[in-house]
Amino acid sequence: MMKELVLFDSNPIYFFILSLGFLFILIQLNWQKHQSDTVFLSTLILILTVLRLPFILYNQQINIDESSVITQAMTLWDRPIFWQSVDGTTSGPLNSYVLFLGKLLTGTFDYTSCRMVCLLLIIGTLIALYKALQSFFDTQSARLSLTLTLLFYAYNQTHDFIHYSSEILSIFLFSISLYTLASIQKTPQSSGFILGFVLALVPWAKIQSLPIALVFSGYGLYLCFQIRAYQGIISLVLGAISVTVLFFGFLLYYQVLGDFYLYYIEGNLVYGQEVSLYRRFHHLVAMLVKVFPFRDFLLISILLFLFAFRWFWKLEKSLLVFLASWFLITAYTIVKPGMFFHHYLLYFIPFLTFVNTFSLRSITRHFSYRTVQFNYTVALIVVGSSVWWTSLIRNTSYTNAEESKDLASNRVITTIHQYAGPGESLAIWGWWTEGYVMAQMPQAVAENHSVRCTTESPLMVDYQQRYLHNLKTNTPAVFVDAVGSTHNFPFVHTSAIHESIPAIRRYIQRHYQFLSRVEGVRIFIRKDRLAAVQKGIRYL
Repeated sequence: MMKELVLFDSNPIYFFILSLGFLFILIQLNWQKHQSDTVFLSTLILILTVLRLPFILYNQQINIDESSVITQAMTLWDRPIFWQSVDGTTSGPLNSYVLFLGKLLTGTFDYTSCRMVCLLLIIGTLIALYKALQSFFDTQSARLSLTLTLLFYAYNQTHDFIHYSSEILSIFLFSISLYTLASIQKTPQSSGFILGFVLALVPWAKIQSLPIALVFSGYGLYLCFQIRAYQGIISLVLGAISVTVLFFGFLLYYQVLGDFYLYYIEGNLVYGQEVSLYRRFHHLVAMLVKVFPFRDFLLISILLFLFAFRWFWKLEKSLLVFLASWFLITAYTIVKPGMFFHHYLLYFIPFLTFVNTFSLRSITRHFSYRTVQFNYTVALIVVGSSVWWTSLIRNTSYTNAEESKDLASNRVITTIHQYAGPGESLAIWGWWTEGYVMAQMPQAVAENHSVRCTTESPLMVDYQQRYLHNLKTNTPAVFVDAVGSTHNFPFVHTSAIHESIPAIRRYIQRHYQFLSRVEGVRIFIRKDRLAAVQKGIRYL
């Protein structure tokens, strides 16, 4: 039974019962007003960790973004210059570098180590949010609100919300910033510097979230100005400048400033321009209404807000302006790329947690505390149970960790390993980033998929030229074209084979020999490597 419990195997009902037991413990801690923060947070971390175990142990791809960032981190471990060896497209360098922690903890880059880092970042987010909400409001309201947020993170089994997405690190940074905002008027100099420093890190994690960082910065500057703490303003600016100077010094020293501007700034500006603003917000509303279980989290938040609506106007006007700006700019941040990935909705979590805390504080002040807590407890149990069980029914493919341990158990990977080994670079045309992780081979090209080489855009030719340059520079022993196979992400059209780019087709024909088609994947071997292997010469 214990094995099934940990591996979440054929009897998930045990896990369900265990999760309910943990939830009851956490609720009991909410009833005890004088319980220490250490006990509350330790219980919260325990619940989150245990309920995340199935996905940590499931050492297979849940979302394609995970494979991309793991491959980038694996590549940067050997060739650590971002925008030279790796281009994260919409994702910044920090999202990849932070996975080094997973490598240090487990000794490898795989899905388990990646999700361990994800878990640590979520734990950090919850702790920072708790401390921030305590400072802005009070302990009891913060605990009640955070319990709801915990349900979303711990009981959720929807692949878009449980994988290591590029939003996770940004949300962690925003949570730290919120905590710093809560104390900036008490210690303007130190808090101001920390706030500026942390917010300046945000675009290097995810440039999409920069507008939210600007709103936080503006509110921090206002709070300092409000009490005439001009040293706090200077410290905030210095904190932001220090990070900016550090990163731009890095770009200049390694001569990748041009690549940074072209592929990170221009590349993201042109991303999704073909989608109208009306259509973007239309899709956002559709996601808010339909996407499970975020929809349920949002519904409870709206109900709490409606109960407490009359008291919101008693908030300080500057805080109301900050909240309104935070909400609107978060909505804009989600729709800006013109792509409607459900995990973008994670940006709303800190905002909703903040608003929920105020709602709960207002309700508990104006109604019987025990009545409110009893009704809220019942609601949490019902919602938590339904979300957990419904998620289980919808996502049964993540339940068997025992069969998911061997990443290399794939005919394509076995064939690749006959001609190249782990540590050598690999080039995969198409969108099969999982192949890099399974082979444990770093990417030979800056982008680990070829979508932008075949998608019409002002930068398409630049992407093609860079891809060819990377092939010539890194000369991978194996070149794989996954387009048209079941391994390839369906987003890539079957006509987008490497032969559709004349320069790349000529280079592959000149330097590589077609070996075979395995599971629909075409495998090409560099001619000198093929000759060496045929002669029995070891390549490692």
